[in-house]
Amino acid sequence: MNIGLIVVIIAAALILLTQVPKWLLPKGSTLSAVQAKQWMKDAADLQVIDVRSKPEAMRARIAGSKLIPLPELDSRMGEIDKAKPVLVYCASGGRSSAALAKLLKAGFKAKHMGGGISAWIGESYPVQG
Repeated sequence: MNIGLIVVIIAAALILLTQVPKWLLPKGSTLSAVQAKQWMKDAADLQVIDVRSKPEAMRARIAGSKLIPLPELDSRMGEIDKAKPVLVYCASGGRSSAALAKLLKAGFKAKHMGGGISAWIGESYPVQG
């Protein structure tokens, strides 16, 4: 087996391990970009968390969002107020679904944006970066 194929297999496995199947998430916990934008408008105390890497967030991010990369979420969960609702997003919804599962398990009132920043940009919503 060549090294390139091994790298591709390992990368694919890592991606799959960070995604939570939709059927395992509570009903109503996945929002479209349109629903997420409306929630941001309606909930003044909403905390928006970006779980992508710093280089990804520097290219484009939702204004006012807090960057907590998924690998750091467990150690930085104390930075998120449990009394306020949380919206998490990533590039396309995979990492944010994993973050959502962690947050819900820890007792947060949270939802994630399926489609991530890609869906947000697809709706022509503004970004920073």
